[in-house]
Parts: sequence; structure tokens; C-alpha cells
Amino acid sequence: VPGHTYPAVDAPWAPPGEYTVRLTVNGQTFTQPLSLRLDPRVKTSPAELHHVAVLSREMYDGAVAAHAAYDDARALLQSGNLSASAKERLEAIAPAPAPNTGGGFFRSGPVGPPTLESVSRSMMSAAMAMQEAETAPTNKQVQACVDARAQYQDIMQKWGALKSGGQ
Repeated sequence: VPGHTYPAVDAPWAPPGEYTVRLTVNGQTFTQPLSLRLDPRVKTSPAELHHVAVLSREMYDGAVAAHAAYDDARALLQSGNLSASAKERLEAIAPAPAPNTGGGFFRSGPVGPPTLESVSRSMMSAAMAMQEAETAPTNKQVQACVDARAQYQDIMQKWGALKSGGQ
């Protein structure tokens, strides 16, 4: 809606449906039903909206998981309890942030092989690209998700092996 749309999206929008909102204050929980309805001017089919919601959520959840893995890897590197070989492999997938890059999901960094942070950024970018309008994802958006998913699976496999002490 022109002039009334949130200016920046940093999490997937909830698709139309029935929800329950829960608020807990001082140990007391309050719940309230909530119905989200699509703007009647939008003509996108429910199946297409579902596709956007599923892809967006997958990309968002992957971005959060890769970012958390990055934080864990950096903490492991800071612990100092690593062999030189393990440290080198960890630095390859979780390099220190470049100076003056800020924080959060959108840190810039060197271009090169995928890292936990670059994969997190790719997934977040793919998710947020689909949140710009209530339309079916384009082929380009779907391909960005496919590419990000493949990088995510590869980098998380490397992280899992390093975390568990494997090669």
C-alpha cells in the first residue's frame, strides 16, 4: 500500500490464515485469535502465496541457522583450544568480519568461496526478495533459493564436521 507499507523487511511476512497471538507478562499468558486476510486487490492464487511463504521461511530459517553457526564458529576460534589445522579450516568457513562492516545479517566481506556468513546473507537476500509483493516467485527468485540451499547444505556439512572434530 503506497505510503503505508513498512519500509524495510527483515523477516518473512506471515501468509493469510488463522493465528493465535500469545503475550506473557509477569508469568500470566494472554491469547487472542488473529485472522490475516489478503488485500482483496491482490489476485495471486493461494498456491502461489503458499509457495512464496514456504520458500521465504526456508531461506529465512537457513539464514538464521548459518548466522548462528558463524557465531558459534567464531567463539570456538576465540577459545584457543584448536590445532593449527582445525583453526585454518574454521577460518575458511567463518572468517573474521572485515573492519567497519557493521553487524547483523548484511555484513559485507571479501568475495570468494562460500562462508557461513556469505551463505546467511545469500539466504536472507533470497527470502527478502520475495517479500516485496504478493506475487508468485519469479524463476530468478526460485533459482536464487535453489543456489542458496545448495551452498547452505555444503557449508553446514563442513561446519558440522568441524564442530564434531571430524575432517
